[in-house]
Amino acid sequence: VPERPRFYDEKIGDLPMWMIARRHGRDVLASTVLQRCHLKELGKGCRFCGIELSLKAGETVEMKTPEMLAETARVAKEYGDASHVTLTTGKFRDEREEIRVMSEAASRIKESSGMPVHVQITPPEEIGLLEELECDTLGIHIESFDPEVLRKFAPGKFEMRDRLIKSLERASELFGESQVSTFIILGLGEDVGMTLEGCREILQLGIIPYPVPFRPIRGTEMESHPVPSPEYTEKIFRSIAELMKDYGVNPRRNLAGCVRCGGCSAIEEYLAEV
Repeated sequence: VPERPRFYDEKIGDLPMWMIARRHGRDVLASTVLQRCHLKELGKGCRFCGIELSLKAGETVEMKTPEMLAETARVAKEYGDASHVTLTTGKFRDEREEIRVMSEAASRIKESSGMPVHVQITPPEEIGLLEELECDTLGIHIESFDPEVLRKFAPGKFEMRDRLIKSLERASELFGESQVSTFIILGLGEDVGMTLEGCREILQLGIIPYPVPFRPIRGTEMESHPVPSPEYTEKIFRSIAELMKDYGVNPRRNLAGCVRCGGCSAIEEYLAEV
């Protein structure tokens, strides 16, 4: 078990650094820049998401500024607590502001710590905004290739599913092979054929489909939803790993973030077996 990170004992003013960012896995510094989501405000939020729970519990702050994140990253790197960074966020009301803040945060972190940075964003309507991002890897999460699953569990993403694909395509052109990823949640009643065909299509573009078994979060609408069986997830993981091998896309080449960490998915282990 990793030891408690030393940067947790440091502060920025009166704010403990552990309220700004946490260490995930062995060596990734992770923070949710905006701890709210406009899709939730619109009544279209992902039903499995618990983005506001830690905020309501008083364990974090609503907005982390680029300055806060840069200083926390500098200290975490200095103490040997982290070697790369993940920045997630809820959807901003203004997509231009979302891109600006996430890009500035990534840039400041890279400047202060030298660590590579992974950023996760909402796909913008103005697709050209992707060119302004100053990160090393990018996550745009489709959650499921089955539109009925999205309609039922992630209505906001159901409405933007075409934009999700177009943004992933453009992001792959900008960031390169194996540097763009999208989470695929397994165990929500998805059609297996649609899931694998969707993975095939994005792998052809050099994008990493990152499969994760559904795990309920206490306090969300789906806290009592059943989890998928090991047999089901093993079958899907193995099939996706075989597709990755066929198209030459390898999570191990990813420079920063969730894919490099590997803590939420066993896809690398399955890829090693095929």
